[in-house]
Amino acid sequence: MTADELWNEGAAALRNQLAPATWAAWFHGVTPLSHGDGTLVLSVPSSLAAERIRSSYAGMLTDAIRDRTGETVQIDLVVETTPRETVVEAQPELTIADERTLITDGLVTTGLFRRVRHPMYVGFALWIVGWSAYQGAVLSLAIGSLGLI
Repeated sequence: MTADELWNEGAAALRNQLAPATWAAWFHGVTPLSHGDGTLVLSVPSSLAAERIRSSYAGMLTDAIRDRTGETVQIDLVVETTPRETVVEAQPELTIADERTLITDGLVTTGLFRRVRHPMYVGFALWIVGWSAYQGAVLSLAIGSLGLI
């Protein structure tokens, strides 16, 4: 039998034994490469999948192939990854109302950021100062009404 025939027989039997999510997680992208000398060489998409198949499913796969075809094979896994395509997206040029162009790859020096680097933290600091002034006024009213001052 060819590698494709062995894999198709074994995969069909194994697929019936596994949950669909398990099959999709570990066997998606597995393809047969060669068969010879009692060894079926399979290509797997990642080293993680290869390790998981070796540790958990190699015995089930060899049993499934033996049950379907009568041939005893040893499973050999080869990690073959395909390089991913890099997608470079164009960055839009940012402008503000007075037609000054913002620098997109450096330090922004226009608008509020000309004077303050982190306006959120300045706002928080002002809130703390205001709250303490408010609490201080409440405390003075309380102390004054008790006649302690």
